[in-house]
Amino acid sequence: MLRRDQQAPSPQQQAWLDSKLQALKPAALEQLDRDLKNAADCLDLRATFFAFQAANEIDPAWASARSAAVFALRDRVLAGEIVKRPVWSMGTPKGRFIPAPFVEGDTNTTRISVEPNKGDRLLRITVTVENVSAASDPAYAGDPMSRRMAAFLGGAHIAGDLAEPGKPARLAHPSHIYLVTGGGRVLMPCSYVLPESKTLRGASMDFRGANKRVWTGNQVAQGRSFLVDVLFSAPQDLRRAGLLFYGATVSEVVMEPDASSNKSAPSREGVSKGSRCAT
Repeated sequence: MLRRDQQAPSPQQQAWLDSKLQALKPAALEQLDRDLKNAADCLDLRATFFAFQAANEIDPAWASARSAAVFALRDRVLAGEIVKRPVWSMGTPKGRFIPAPFVEGDTNTTRISVEPNKGDRLLRITVTVENVSAASDPAYAGDPMSRRMAAFLGGAHIAGDLAEPGKPARLAHPSHIYLVTGGGRVLMPCSYVLPESKTLRGASMDFRGANKRVWTGNQVAQGRSFLVDVLFSAPQDLRRAGLLFYGATVSEVVMEPDASSNKSAPSREGVSKGSRCAT
């Protein structure tokens, strides 16, 4: 990687670099094809997601040709089929509606106030998750934004990091969590990660103009557990839902009594309005 005090490659150097990358492309796609097939055999939606994402960065057309198989695998997982080699073991997810808006921060820091989508309510879900995998993620795992943030931070310690020297580890990231409704037909992304969920948060970056906050997530060593404490914009009449965390079998959410009138409910955390944050 170039340091900031180094010059960018010359046109000749860039042309040489591009030619080398092009030469490596067939071998990279061959490896990703093997990874996709292995993931399909194990119903591993997480590995499928990582491999498909990497393939799309290398060759979008190649990835698009395999999208139907990826969606078919997704539908099997959402239908409740058991993941054969899970990465995560989840406890029982518990959910309850809470008052809106949900606010985090104050006037001296970035203040985020989040509301549900029109007609929805804020649903808070908590669950304890353990890494039960004896393997680590492939080098290409993780979304591009998180990789850039991690590179920017260098070797700095990130709050909630549960990696251990010499032990396999997996990435826990909020973009891998969804609320499943409509009998597996509807996926709702995680809207916001609460402060108690330090491991899932990791480091964060705010985009004020776009009203957006992103997180790096964290590495979790085999055998380590962490708290997932997240918010969703969910239908007002929701009575039954599942929680999908890539790498685990979908777990049914146990709905607890409504907290919309509970004055002791949390008041310093934020959520996005379908991902809309006011800062």
